[in-house]
Amino acid sequence: MKMELNVHSDSMIRWGKEHPEAVVLSADLGSSCEIKEFRNVLPDQYMSMGLTEQNMVGWAAGLAREGFLPYLHSFGVFLYRRVLDQLEMSVAYSNLPVTFVGFLPGIMTPGGVSHQMINDVGVLRAVPNMRIYSTGDATDIEGILKMSHEAGGPAFIRMLRKEVPRLFPANEPIRFNHARICSEGTDVAIFSENICTEETMKATKVLEKKGVSVQHLHISTLKPFTDPQVVDALKKVRYGA
Repeated sequence: MKMELNVHSDSMIRWGKEHPEAVVLSADLGSSCEIKEFRNVLPDQYMSMGLTEQNMVGWAAGLAREGFLPYLHSFGVFLYRRVLDQLEMSVAYSNLPVTFVGFLPGIMTPGGVSHQMINDVGVLRAVPNMRIYSTGDATDIEGILKMSHEAGGPAFIRMLRKEVPRLFPANEPIRFNHARICSEGTDVAIFSENICTEETMKATKVLEKKGVSVQHLHISTLKPFTDPQVVDALKKVRYGA
């Protein structure tokens, strides 16, 4: 399995060059959120907002109303819990094209309770107009900005950083509300997203050696969640999911 570095950084720079209306807003976490190099390459499209996440969302809403494409970067927990009122009232209510790029999804950081993003999906699924996406590998990251832009509206991305695996072919980009079929089986179905997909692939190999047939789907669109492949997988297996 190939591991790759700075995937989001390279992808964001490429997107910014292709779309001069794209602007990156940072909550004082440029290095931690892989946008330090973006600032160096495209300084006129970069804004450092400091540790004022609520204010950053208000700025993003105003920029979006003027035709810009704001991309907010911070640790994920600070982009939905701390800013929820601004997110709902300033961005989601008006269905503005503001993208929240949240890092450290799930329980995957030693940063303590304050940095654990464990209820973002539950909270944001209740927000009107908000779309929720999740990246599982380098290929997902490389295609998520384009896919999210084409889908339109406000979006929250559960983003990976630093070393990320290449699980899927680079020429098979992420698709809106369309799961990737990682393995075919008829005994049990497993649905995974983000870092859990790599672990599920490992677990599937162990199960198959023990004679368990696994239907494994990698989910990258968490809202909307209407992909018919999910229901098809449940109908296909004998022992549930």
